[in-house]
Amino acid sequence: MESKVKLKDIAKETGVSIVTVSNALAGRGGVSDEIQEKIIGIAKQMGYDFTRYEKKDANGASLAVLVPAKDISVGNSFYWEMYEKVAYAAAKRHFFTSLEMIDSETEGQNVIPQTVASGKMDGIVIIGRAESSFIKKILATVKLPLVIMDSYNTDLNCDCVISNSYVGMYKTTKYLISHGHKKIGFVGTIALNRNIKDRYFGYRKAMTEAGLTISEEWILDDRTLPEQNIRVELPDSLPTAFACASDFSAAYLNKELNKRGLSIPEDISVTGYDNYLFGDDFGNTITTYNVDMAKMAEEAMDIMHEKMSGTTITNQLRYVDSYIVERSSVRTIK
Repeated sequence: MESKVKLKDIAKETGVSIVTVSNALAGRGGVSDEIQEKIIGIAKQMGYDFTRYEKKDANGASLAVLVPAKDISVGNSFYWEMYEKVAYAAAKRHFFTSLEMIDSETEGQNVIPQTVASGKMDGIVIIGRAESSFIKKILATVKLPLVIMDSYNTDLNCDCVISNSYVGMYKTTKYLISHGHKKIGFVGTIALNRNIKDRYFGYRKAMTEAGLTISEEWILDDRTLPEQNIRVELPDSLPTAFACASDFSAAYLNKELNKRGLSIPEDISVTGYDNYLFGDDFGNTITTYNVDMAKMAEEAMDIMHEKMSGTTITNQLRYVDSYIVERSSVRTIK
């Protein structure tokens, strides 16, 4: 039977904060030996369940890696490469990974994936944007550590690792400004997900700091909703530069500009985001913000190891920063 004694009950009894109680029971620093001994003694007297703090050996653990099928193509997609990085980071820690692509029916009907339902997994990694109700069903069904990569939802009680979209887009917009651009647009459907929203607000921060005007006619969607059909409609008048929410969007923008007889960077400068554009030569020319997938995978596996070994019980949102990759898609305006 699960203990009904909570950390707040022990904190009230010992006259210390809940944080102090948590640190003492977990053996973390910041608590004197005397106070720690007192807290543990009272917790035992109250019948507190200590099993969550028992150290476990994470070596040889099996991880279910779930990716929505709509977001992954074997060998030539952003999330396939991210999975490869996860598998490599997991192998270094002696974890085993089993990839399962989640079809729309499984996700839409909140069906527990086969790898998870098998009962043989020790942890779960979700790469990409799965439905919240689907993730909540998994969390309610199995009591396993779960880490989401490249997406986050504050309503979910789990760990997340994401690229620092806000800072990344702030950096790329500042890059355009440093090259003399004052009329800068943004390409990306802001309502699509939180990552794009964060990138849009990073763009706004850079523009506002520089005292530059943000023109609504230069804020362009790159797809329709809810269908997510790719589409960029150019306005009659154009800025000197666009900050794009992805390299894919930048490549599509390039095609639309070419239809007007315009070229990058001679007529319009463009920056992207991801540093990933498979099978398109435009990827060799675009200045972009790198998404450090290897670092994200390392962070995810660090969290998984911490959860399995019992060294942490709190859920975290970890941002991974990176750098701008300079190529030839931005010209300097003097």
